[in-house]
Amino acid sequence: MAIIIVRKFVRDSRRNMPTIFVLLPVFISVLICNAHKDPSAVPAVTDSYYSVPNQKESDYFKVSGTIATGTPPAITTDMTESTADVVTAVLPFLLPFGRSSMARFIPALTRDCRELLEDYANVSSIFVHCALFNAKPLLLCETCVVEFNEVEKNFREIEKADTCSDSLLSSDRVQILREIHKFLKNLWQKANCESCFKDVKDCTNKTTENCPLAEKVSKFRKYNNETLNCFEAVVAQNGDVCTNCSAIYQRLSKAYQSLGEVEEICFDCVELMNSTRKEWSVAYNCTCTRKDVVSIVAISIFFCSFPIFFYLGSKMHSVKVEHKLMKQNRLRKTHRPSQPKLITLPEHGEAFLTEESSSNTI
Repeated sequence: MAIIIVRKFVRDSRRNMPTIFVLLPVFISVLICNAHKDPSAVPAVTDSYYSVPNQKESDYFKVSGTIATGTPPAITTDMTESTADVVTAVLPFLLPFGRSSMARFIPALTRDCRELLEDYANVSSIFVHCALFNAKPLLLCETCVVEFNEVEKNFREIEKADTCSDSLLSSDRVQILREIHKFLKNLWQKANCESCFKDVKDCTNKTTENCPLAEKVSKFRKYNNETLNCFEAVVAQNGDVCTNCSAIYQRLSKAYQSLGEVEEICFDCVELMNSTRKEWSVAYNCTCTRKDVVSIVAISIFFCSFPIFFYLGSKMHSVKVEHKLMKQNRLRKTHRPSQPKLITLPEHGEAFLTEESSSNTI
C-alpha cells in the first residue's frame, strides 16, 4: 500500500515534490518503529576470563528507593584456576539513582589486588576521620599516629606486590591511590609529627610503652598539665592566677622555647601552647612581668646620664681642636721665610737708576 502511494506521487513529481519531502521521513520512521517491535536476542557479555549468561536486568538489581542493590549473575562452572581470582561482583554504587546503564562490570583486578585496595581504602578513611575529628584543637600527631602507621603499612604492601603495583599505582594518568597517599603523607609531615616521638615506627598502639614521646615533648606535656592544674586549683580557691601560677607558667614557656623553631616543633605542642597562652592572657588577663628592680634602675640611669656624657665629650673635643689650630698658626708665623726685595721697573720714558747715576745727581 505504501509503495502504491509513493508511485502515485512520483508520477506527478513537479506538483507533489514538497509533499514527497514531507512524507518520506515519516515513511522511514514508520519502518524503523516496526523493526524494533521484535528485536533479536542480545548476545551475552563474555570475555577471556569468564562468561555471563544473558539475563534480565531485574535479575541483577532490586531497586529500593534511589539505591540499587542486588547480587552478581551466576558464573558458569567451566572457569579455570586462573579465573577463580577474578572479582566478579557488580558494583551497584557506580549506578546512581538505581539506573543500570553499567550493570555488567568486567573488573581488571585479581582478588588479591582487590583486597589490597579495599584494605588501603579502609585504613585511609579511618585516618582521615581521625584527623578531621581532632582538627580543633589540632592533636593529630599523638591521636592518629597508629592510624597513619596502618596507612603506611598498607601502601608499602601494595608497592611490594609485583602483580598489583602497576595496576593500582601507575595504570592511568589520574593515579588516584598514589595521589591520595601523597596528600595524607604531606598532611602528616606538615604537622611535623615525626618530632613528637622517639620513633614513629614503634607506635603500634597508643600506649606510652609502645609509643614513647620524645624527651623534650614529654617534659613540655608535663609542664603544660601542671600549669592547667594550677589554673583550676587557684580559680577554685578564688585566688589570683597571675600571682600564684606565674612561676609554673614561666617554666612552661622555657620548656616550649627549648623545643626549637616553630617550623620544627610538633604541631600538637604548638597547639597546646597557643591554647594555654590564650587562657593565661585572655581568660585571666595576665602578663609575663619580670620583677627585676636592679636592671630597671641601671637602664634608667644609663639613659639619663647619656646626654651628660655626650655634651662633655663634645666640649672636650672642641677645645682640643681649637688649641691645635692656634698652635699651627703660631708655627707658621715663626718659620715664615724672608721675602726678597722686588726691583721696581721704571715707567715709560724713564731710565734705569744705578748707583753712579744716583751719585751724579747728588
